[in-house]
Amino acid sequence: ITANDRADNQSRITVYIDKKAPMGIWETDGTTLENGGYTNRPLSFVFTESGVSATYSHNGGEFQTYTSGEILTEDGTYVVILTDRALNKSIFTAHIDTIAPIGQLYANYKPINNGAIINGEVYFTWDGDMTATVNNTPYTKNTMLSRDGVYRFILTDFASNSTEYNVTIDTIAPSYNINKLNGRKQMISKWH
Repeated sequence: ITANDRADNQSRITVYIDKKAPMGIWETDGTTLENGGYTNRPLSFVFTESGVSATYSHNGGEFQTYTSGEILTEDGTYVVILTDRALNKSIFTAHIDTIAPIGQLYANYKPINNGAIINGEVYFTWDGDMTATVNNTPYTKNTMLSRDGVYRFILTDFASNSTEYNVTIDTIAPSYNINKLNGRKQMISKWH
């Protein structure tokens, strides 16, 4: 904009119109993490636009000044707010979670320990949004399993933490001693 006064003095004023929100990216372990994503590694937020200021909050706490690339390591939810010179704002969120997920095995509708050997039906369950596999095949929470065999469950959360649970179903009665006798009578002094 150019302005002249009565004495023909001239002033030039430059005005910038900026309606674009400032941008940045989350980085973890050398890769980009989507906004709202989860990681089990240290985390940083990177922005390069000049004139942008940043603040961050950890687990809903008070906002503090944040420097591009600063490393964040504690478990929890991080919120970064970028503000540019035109007062456009952007909000970014990410989560660090290093805690292994917890599930529970059940047999005949009662909790059992990891590694148990059972002669009945088994199912596996957990709280929250996680995924599981059984013997490397996707598993749906609370699906009943009844065939004899060894079952290896892997429970994985959004941050790629995982926990392994194992159970064996064995419904076949032991027959070793009966087969050895071949119908003959035998005196047994000690049973193993």
